[in-house]
Amino acid sequence: FQFGSATIDGLSIALSILIVSIFSRSTKSNESVSKIDFAIMVMAILTVSTSRLYMLPLVLLPIFVVMKSRDKSEMLILGLGISVVIWWLGFGWIHSSMTQKQFEQSRIETLTFYLRQPFQLFEIFSDTLIRLSGFYVDGFIGVLGWLDTRFSRYFYQASTFFLFAAFILSFSLKQVRENVPFSATLILVSVASCALVFVAMLVSAHSHPVTVIPGVQGRYFMIPAIMF
Repeated sequence: FQFGSATIDGLSIALSILIVSIFSRSTKSNESVSKIDFAIMVMAILTVSTSRLYMLPLVLLPIFVVMKSRDKSEMLILGLGISVVIWWLGFGWIHSSMTQKQFEQSRIETLTFYLRQPFQLFEIFSDTLIRLSGFYVDGFIGVLGWLDTRFSRYFYQASTFFLFAAFILSFSLKQVRENVPFSATLILVSVASCALVFVAMLVSAHSHPVTVIPGVQGRYFMIPAIMF
C-alpha cells in the first residue's frame, strides 16, 4: 500500500533499508566501505532527512563510520552532506509557506515554553501515548484513504501479533553483545527520530498548551522501526 500511495513513504523506506545495509556492512567488515558506497549512503541520508525532518538523527550513522575509518575523503563527503542539510533546513525555515500569522506563537517561542515546563511536557507526551497508542499501531500497519478506511479489528490484532513475533525471533542477544556500538547507534537514531516526530508536531500546533499532540500518524514510525 505504501509503495502504491501518493506519498513518498515507499521511497523513504527503500532508502532507509539501503542506509542500514551499508552501515551494517561498515561495522562488520575489517575494512571500511568503498568511497562509492559511503557517498551513496550520505546521499540517501540527505534525501531522507531533508524530506522527513524527523529523520535528521540519521546523520549519526556516517559520523560513526568516519570515526571508525578516519578516512579524509569520507570526512569531506560527510562534511558536504551535512552542509547541504544545514543549508536546506535554513532555506526551508526562511521560506516556509506557513507564516507566523497562522500561529499564536512562533515555533521557537513554543519550544522554549515547553522546555521551561518539563512536567507539563511529560504529561502531554504520556497522555498522547495513552490515548492514541492504538491509533498509532493501526496507522503503522495501514489505514487506507484519508485515514478513514480501516481493515477489520481482527486484521490489526493478527498483524500486531505477527510483527511482534517477527521482532522477537529476529532479536539476537549474541549479535548485540558483539556489536554494541553498532546496535546502540541504531537504537539511538530510532528513539531520537520518534521523539522528533512528537516534538515537530507539538510546536506546529495552532494553539498552546495542548492536551495531546495532534497530527502524528503511525506511518511516521516505519523508518525508526527499521532502524531499531
